Amino acid sequence: MNKKKLAFVTFSSKYLKIKTNPTYKEFILLIKKLGFEILHEWYFKKEERTPELIYSQSLKSIREANYLIVEASIDSIGVGQQITYALQKKKHVLICIKKSRFSKNSLNFLKGTKSGNIKFIYYKGLNDLEEQLKAILSNKEDQKLEKLEKFNFLSTSRIKSIILEESKKQQISQSELLRNIIEEWIANNLKK
Repeated sequence: MNKKKLAFVTFSSKYLKIKTNPTYKEFILLIKKLGFEILHEWYFKKEERTPELIYSQSLKSIREANYLIVEASIDSIGVGQQITYALQKKKHVLICIKKSRFSKNSLNFLKGTKSGNIKFIYYKGLNDLEEQLKAILSNKEDQKLEKLEKFNFLSTSRIKSIILEESKKQQISQSELLRNIIEEWIANNLKK
């Protein structure tokens, strides 16, 4: 049985007011096309809402969602807070950033975020974004179905210290780091 994909989608409110490619409506339609049910579509709300209501509805939606999907090409303190909250709640966070914005210094803090639950997607256009999201989501769904099994191995102290140092740098467990390395090797070396 397929688990329902629930998402809270967020981006800077500036995204609603300026001409962007893709537009926020195209971004939302793409997320829905990929099979997500979007919780709390705040960007379509016309009525006036208090900051307290916006805050509580957003946090409630993040708690109920499986994913936080972010379009982060435009800076936003509020979006950064939502990302932090989602990571604290162990949610999968997909951060989409236009390739043309990759080198902007204002995104350096965000790009430094490390967690096994976060995935950055640097995209050129809507089609590129769709293809990358499809690939990531198919991998995430497969990984959720697989039960983790304990596996021990012997290594040199040099390898052990490198793994320890890198896991600290990425702020993930040593086991998660090794799984990521092996998954990357499988993706690059084995044909499905």
